[in-house]
Amino acid sequence: MIRWLGILALPLAVALLAIPGPVAVKAAGLAAAALLGAWGASLAVQLSRGRAELKNMSRNLVSVRESSQAQIKNAAQELVRLREKGEETRKALEAQLSQLDVIINNLPAGVIVAGPDGAIVWSNAAVERLTGWTAKEMAGQNWNLVFRDPLGEKPGAREVALAGRNTAEIDQDKLYCRTGQELNVNTVLWRFAQTERIGWLFTAKAQAVDYNRLRDEFVTNISHELRTPLTVIKGYAEILHEEAKAADSPSLEFLSVILQQSERLGGLLESILNFREASAGLIGLRQEKVDILLLIGTIVRDHEAKARAKSIAIERAVPDSMAPAMGDFNALRFAFDHILDNAIKFSPPGSTVRIEAGDLRLVDTAWKQEIRIIDRGPGIAPQDLPHIFERFYRTDQKVHTQVGTGIGLSSAKEIIENVGGDILVESFPGKGSTFTVQIPIVA
Repeated sequence: MIRWLGILALPLAVALLAIPGPVAVKAAGLAAAALLGAWGASLAVQLSRGRAELKNMSRNLVSVRESSQAQIKNAAQELVRLREKGEETRKALEAQLSQLDVIINNLPAGVIVAGPDGAIVWSNAAVERLTGWTAKEMAGQNWNLVFRDPLGEKPGAREVALAGRNTAEIDQDKLYCRTGQELNVNTVLWRFAQTERIGWLFTAKAQAVDYNRLRDEFVTNISHELRTPLTVIKGYAEILHEEAKAADSPSLEFLSVILQQSERLGGLLESILNFREASAGLIGLRQEKVDILLLIGTIVRDHEAKARAKSIAIERAVPDSMAPAMGDFNALRFAFDHILDNAIKFSPPGSTVRIEAGDLRLVDTAWKQEIRIIDRGPGIAPQDLPHIFERFYRTDQKVHTQVGTGIGLSSAKEIIENVGGDILVESFPGKGSTFTVQIPIVA
């Protein structure tokens, strides 16, 4: 319609020119026709621009719609992916939680979670296995009351051990099972971070196995069992040896070996049994005055024959009088017997074993008399020195060729320490050893 305004302006101008009339009127008409044409042309241009803009807007709307649809589609796909990933994560967490639950419930230790007042919130399956209390029975109950002595007084609060700190250990703790049985446990308490809850882990104390005691008992029992048949063998060997000696029989040498070895085995068994008795406190160990000079003289007489057989001289360097010691004569004789016996055993023929009295020393507020036994044997290697007082410990192969059980020095040390004394050793390979015994004297 607007386009026709410009077209109508031309015939209007022609008509004005053809119609007779004043020039002024015609001029005005022509001007009006020109304005009408110009306005129509302007409106046509604006209309054309508007249509172009509408077309552009329409195309943009289509593009936006298509883009939005693509974004919505991508967002929907992303949501589906996130949902699937979230489901996988949930399943993985559930699997981990299940594994953690299995681990916690199969721990050999009880685990309890409680509030700050000790009210039980959660417990693992081990608590029921150890105490008989189920998680349902304990829920909401104070753990000090649940595990209290049913016949005792009201217990103290276990959680006070956490006062002023985040963790605490109770080595000598005990609780009472559902049956009333006492259970000794090791306890660990801790506070959970950023919460007021408290954790309690406890493990039942297993009765320790004393393998040294079992070994000693086994050796002692075997020694007792061997003692009787060995006595019979030795008795018959002595009879046969005397008969062969009287008849000058060729078997005399063999019977001598049998007799010597039976005596050797008898000595070993006797040493083991004496050690067992000493360890059990069956040999003396009384507190009485002991004449040190008499003690030294006795052990020297006991070993003179053995030393003479090896052409070994026993020297004594002691004063004419000494203050009496405090201990038990028979027990100390047993201990010194082992030390002097070793000195003679490991010294080479023709050498000297020396027994001397040392100085009085003040040790731990008690005066002690030193007695030293010095040999010229092969000595003890530095790596063996820390172990020579251990039970059944023996040194290198050179020493193993000698008769011994590895318990003599151990029993001597136990006896000397039980009467309040000490025993020390100095040794250098190839130069011999010095054993120093410190015995408390009577003040």
